[in-house]
Amino acid sequence: MATAINKSRIMKRAWEIKRAGRVGLRKINSFKWALVEAWKEEKARIKKVITTCYYSVVNAIEKTVKPTSYQWGNIDLTNHYATNGYKGD
Repeated sequence: MATAINKSRIMKRAWEIKRAGRVGLRKINSFKWALVEAWKEEKARIKKVITTCYYSVVNAIEKTVKPTSYQWGNIDLTNHYATNGYKGD
């Protein structure tokens, strides 16, 4: 899954940061550092989108998969031996 990166949004955000002169408590002196901060914000946004999509897909799969009535992990061997199911292979 390829996530489109909107470079125009990054550049606009970088100019906003540069004009404001700071991000949070950090002072931004140059456009370079404003651009670095804008990329950090975009990467965080993309990570959030991918994580949200992943968990929505996992939840959809969990809702559609129904457990079977016979699970291999739930075999009780005492019942198997008591009902003569084991023939001594």
